[in-house]
Amino acid sequence: MSCDNRNIFEEIVLLSPASIIDIHFLFDGSLWLANAIGEVFKVFNGEVEELGIQEGGILAARWS
Repeated sequence: MSCDNRNIFEEIVLLSPASIIDIHFLFDGSLWLANAIGEVFKVFNGEVEELGIQEGGILAARWS
């Protein structure tokens, strides 16, 4: 974790070793992640919430 006068970075630890397929940042400050084994996470206010799992994994993603 590092910090300077303009930006704050926080380390997010996910329990899964799978590759991140897509990351999306929303205006409400939340960060959404999808990984290769099909897990979808929401990170908000330093808390990680698993939203669901897509059986068979995820090859690509696009948020709308």
